[in-house]
Amino acid sequence: MAILKLEYQQDDYESLQEGELSPKEFLNEVLFSGSYEDISPEDKVIDILLVYHGSDGATPEISDLELEEVEYEEENETGKARVSYLLVYHSACAGSNSEELMSELVNFKIDHEDSKVVFTFIDLDTRSTVDEF
Repeated sequence: MAILKLEYQQDDYESLQEGELSPKEFLNEVLFSGSYEDISPEDKVIDILLVYHGSDGATPEISDLELEEVEYEEENETGKARVSYLLVYHSACAGSNSEELMSELVNFKIDHEDSKVVFTFIDLDTRSTVDEF
């Protein structure tokens, strides 16, 4: 199980609590906005997703990462998010490329102590294309 902890801005969290930001908008801020020193939060998610496809035989590349749907339980501050992305395979041996639009379900929890959103990606062995909300 892959776990990714990403910091959130306190003002974004307050906007979520006050209803000024939807859960999807809040997660978009966490995943796609802000400043970072080394690797962007988006690139960290892409690195985790690449592990899913690394043993498929060709060289995978992921782009167009996007947050599709968010289901949020305000009482527990937990939820599920569906991310979509374009998966492109480059096969040097076969001299071919292929691409497919993919989506994955990711669980998340807001951790107040560390001011982070904890994303839990489903294990490669247990993940399935039939995972639904």
